[in-house]
Amino acid sequence: MATVIDLLRHLGQHAAPNGDNALAGPVLLPGISDSPLTLPLAPALVAGWADITGRPTLGHHALALSAAQAGHSVALMGHGRAPHADLLLLSLSQLRFEHTTLWVIPDEAAELRGHLTSLADRLKLRWIDAAKPGARVTEAHLVVATPHDLHGRLLRFHDRAWRWLWPRLRIVALPELHHFSAVRGGHLRWLLRRVERLTDGALQILGSVAPVMDADSSLTRLVGRSVHVIAAPSGPAHGTLIALWRSKGDRGTAALKLARQLSARRLAVTVRGRSDAETERLRNALVAAEPGALSDDARVAIVAGVPRSTAERNALLRAGYRLVVLIVGDEPHELLLAHQPDLLLQALPRWPLAITNPYLAADHLACAAAELPLAEAEINAWQMREMRDRLLKKGVLLALPGSDLWHRAPSAEEPYAGLDPASLGGAHSTVNDPAGSLVGLIPPALLDRTALPGQVYTPRQRVASRDDIARTVQLGPDSVRRMTTVVADVVVDVREELAARTVRFGKLVADLVRGKALVKQQIRGLNEYRVEGSRYQPLHTAVEGQWIAAACWVGIKSAPADTTALGWSIGAVLPFVMLAPPAALIVSYDHERQRLYFVEAEPGGVGIADCVYDAFERLIELASHLTVACADSPLYRHVAALERGWFDALRGGGVSAPAVSTRADEREAAPLPVEMTDAAPARARPAAQTTTTYSTAPSAPARDPDPVPAPPVAVETPSPKRDSRPVEPTVAERADAPAPMLRERQSGAIAASPPAEAEPSPFETRERRPSVRAPQASDALVSPPHSERTQEHLEQPAAPAEREPEPDGAQAVTEQLMPQPTPAIPATSPPADMAPPAPAEADSQMQPAIVTTTMPAEQTLQPAREEPLSDE
Repeated sequence: MATVIDLLRHLGQHAAPNGDNALAGPVLLPGISDSPLTLPLAPALVAGWADITGRPTLGHHALALSAAQAGHSVALMGHGRAPHADLLLLSLSQLRFEHTTLWVIPDEAAELRGHLTSLADRLKLRWIDAAKPGARVTEAHLVVATPHDLHGRLLRFHDRAWRWLWPRLRIVALPELHHFSAVRGGHLRWLLRRVERLTDGALQILGSVAPVMDADSSLTRLVGRSVHVIAAPSGPAHGTLIALWRSKGDRGTAALKLARQLSARRLAVTVRGRSDAETERLRNALVAAEPGALSDDARVAIVAGVPRSTAERNALLRAGYRLVVLIVGDEPHELLLAHQPDLLLQALPRWPLAITNPYLAADHLACAAAELPLAEAEINAWQMREMRDRLLKKGVLLALPGSDLWHRAPSAEEPYAGLDPASLGGAHSTVNDPAGSLVGLIPPALLDRTALPGQVYTPRQRVASRDDIARTVQLGPDSVRRMTTVVADVVVDVREELAARTVRFGKLVADLVRGKALVKQQIRGLNEYRVEGSRYQPLHTAVEGQWIAAACWVGIKSAPADTTALGWSIGAVLPFVMLAPPAALIVSYDHERQRLYFVEAEPGGVGIADCVYDAFERLIELASHLTVACADSPLYRHVAALERGWFDALRGGGVSAPAVSTRADEREAAPLPVEMTDAAPARARPAAQTTTTYSTAPSAPARDPDPVPAPPVAVETPSPKRDSRPVEPTVAERADAPAPMLRERQSGAIAASPPAEAEPSPFETRERRPSVRAPQASDALVSPPHSERTQEHLEQPAAPAEREPEPDGAQAVTEQLMPQPTPAIPATSPPADMAPPAPAEADSQMQPAIVTTTMPAEQTLQPAREEPLSDE
């Protein structure tokens, strides 16, 4: 009798695009084991939380509750929605009558916001949504805010409408912390500093995060204190088999065909698309072609595509199916996963954080001084002495006479309006699909590398127009199968070396150096790749810019002459290595100095170069695997062949010729078809201004903040030290004399001529990561995950005699894949021990923004007081 994997292998014979078997994998995702546990919490809280989440209280909840009650900061870490839902239970269990909890929720967590307010209503708690205007009610138990609300309303009007909050604030809840990476993480770090200055006591941080590498140290750097990380496992108790299916044609057609074949063998099957609209279309087509093929309680899911992000993939794979078949298309991340299926099981990658970015520090320091005078102890703790001195010279700060205190100068510009807590140098640009729906956001620094007119944004969609005044990017449909890469001249001028270590690839042993550099960029056009070849389309007006950036570089003595595709594979695999978009890292080669540079696209340092420095070998390895995986792709094989030459040079084996032939006329600047001949328009400008170039390089805020130079680090030799062992790296910290300041740049500003060489703004070195205690045996949270093993078999003919070994759990049977009854969730409602509140009167004439409900007799609030509608 054959297993289900034998069946898939039999159906996949000669079905792959290259004639091989269409089945890639499979891999086994182990099941999760955790036992229900009764907790000493309020019955109403436990019952309400269980109704909203559909889960019982488990063993790891008790561990998190114990740590929180001891006063520790706690972060729940797990896949999917479970750890963030667990934060609701943990946070509300610590709520006290006389205190207030502040929830800082990212924009991506709208569903969690709804669950929080719904649970608060059930518990008769008073809560305030800071995003909605209305009367301010004192002594509310919950305040819900986004980072924009926290900066622009709560902190801006801290001494007026929100003055009641700070004496009551004891807990800050931070759900889905993995969204706060790079620039957003730096903003959150400063927002927490500013909040803590206004409170009467130390804050306790309760958070939730998806699994990321180095979670302990990253969370400590992000929130500025030690955090107890509690594993919050989620997912089915049984193991899940994951298979990738390489289709020859349309992935939707392949998904429907495979679903019919499995349904004919009495398997409970459902189909899913990459969007809700595609899912509905596929299911309607399956029911129309074969009524009864779609199961209401499916155990097998056929998915027409592979989600791009690791978080989305993990949520899909833990949805409770016994078998998930992912139809692989021709996108780079799908080809890489089909080449290395084990990547499906990895956690989220590294976590870049802009902790020491001087542009963020300058604005936040000015805001902090406006809220409360800065003290000498704070300046020293934040390592902002030189930044403070620069702001004093520029008239932003003013010293109070006879004391070591500094506040915002009355004549200085108002600091709040120019700071966006989600980006650097201005607000994001919105991206709308052909139907007008919002599909994404682009920070100012990445706009000219991802949204040039005619550039492919996603497969089958290109940039149709761009409005830099309204900050909008409009996409249009694209009927041609193609990809585009940006062609730019990048000049990197190293200003300071901060660290170095030895790396080895094959025969190459070289120094990988991390530091800061002045980057000058001129975007000249686009390279367009199609199945039949490639073409270069120049821009009528070049895009120029320069900025101070964090960078890494390595010496390569042998490199190919063709640099048109340089960095494509690095950008494609960057999301597998760190939480960053592909365009966030620029790869450039200096033929004169024989150096390969990895430069951040945003100024001041956002943590990406640090992740490249730490995970350089992994980044190069995955990029090399991607070029192999794309070797047979009709669309990507041209650019993959060019990229392979760089990896041959890295290994020290010389430069190999590209595997594909390219006609000479294709390499010339020949005009493309009509849809690509429209030149990129210049940025919108005042009517009186004329120019031939526009600059959209990563720009500093309007007040030209001066970064903090790195403190001098004593070194014994002027070059990085190297261990005698070639494989073990050594690091030598360096610090040169501070360079001059970078002159002021405006986002979207237009220059009549290419900008002169800017004076660089030195920025701080990365903060030393505090040591974090390794988990001890007593810290174990849950039993290790295990997979269910079965001994039954499918009633199908045996597969061919020669078979690949199956992973554990592959003996899945027909009975397992058929609909099964769902077990009931045990109810837990133990007695509660809540703090006794004082009596209160009922509120009247409440505004819609304030939800006020009646507490039980033993938990009523004090009479509420209303204030004017304005924050002021």
